Amino acid sequence: MKQSRIKYLDILRGIAIILIVIGHMERGLVSAGINSNYALILDKILYSFHLPLMFILSGMTEKLFGKLNKNKISYFEYLKKNIIQLYIPYLIFVYLFWFIKMFIFSGNHEATFSDLYTLFYSGKWVFWYLLSLLIIKVVHGIFEKNKNLKYINTIFWILIYILNIILLSKSKTLVLLNWMSYGLFYNVGYNIAQENIHLHKSKYLIFNAIILIIGIFTFNSVPTEINMVLIGIPLAIILIIIMQKQEKMNFIKLCGTYSMVIYLLHTIFTAIVRTVFINIGISNFTLLLLIGTILSILLSLIIVWSYKNIKLFNFVEYFFYPNRLVERKKK
Repeated sequence: MKQSRIKYLDILRGIAIILIVIGHMERGLVSAGINSNYALILDKILYSFHLPLMFILSGMTEKLFGKLNKNKISYFEYLKKNIIQLYIPYLIFVYLFWFIKMFIFSGNHEATFSDLYTLFYSGKWVFWYLLSLLIIKVVHGIFEKNKNLKYINTIFWILIYILNIILLSKSKTLVLLNWMSYGLFYNVGYNIAQENIHLHKSKYLIFNAIILIIGIFTFNSVPTEINMVLIGIPLAIILIIIMQKQEKMNFIKLCGTYSMVIYLLHTIFTAIVRTVFINIGISNFTLLLLIGTILSILLSLIIVWSYKNIKLFNFVEYFFYPNRLVERKKK
């Protein structure tokens, strides 16, 4: 059963990371002046779903396999583990990306020397996700350790999300609040994992289908933050139910297994692919979107193959998964 759950979670994570790559490729093309009559609607659909799904899966993974809620580790150990797992890769790749933009090619968004002093906390470019997840896990971990706070936990994340929506229209500088707002989806995933939804899948499917239909009808009249709740959450839960017994879809599962590598590398590859193909005269939005997405994922997986199969490059794995180096030293 454990292996089955890992497989379907990897498939869902693969779907999420592929959609994230498509979303970043789409936004990169629009920023470069390559547009399409469906780019705006594609953008709104993607950003209503892929981030909620990714955070929901992170919450599920923590509940199913995390050691904190099973009292196998202390909160301090949990904190240290997540800092190593999320913050160290963030530092490595945000500064690598900064270096590339400063000294090789800038892409659509310039980098500056002042970034050198702010990147360690600013979450610039696509790497904000890692800081957001780290902060959410740190706060959520406090609730995990105190079982009596279960319902306060859920109320807390709902209030944070509502507060973010209210203040977002007045100020876009409340970055920390915005990052924490994704804790709503993380908490949904955490709660889903402790409920055996497969036993009551008909009720869950009907309820979430109703919410999803409401979300579809209100899609164009509400902001993305509302669509994330009305579309992102129910669609994610429906997918989770559908995929629970799915064990095939090997390529998507592979993408999910190495979603961290793809997430950290794809923005470099999408920028390179986009720049090269635009410079050789290819300007078709759909073609560039497909080529950029496919090549960025394949190039990321080639990096995985390299560090797993070429001894000289074995150390590269620890840039993405520093926890494995720590665990290896303990042995």
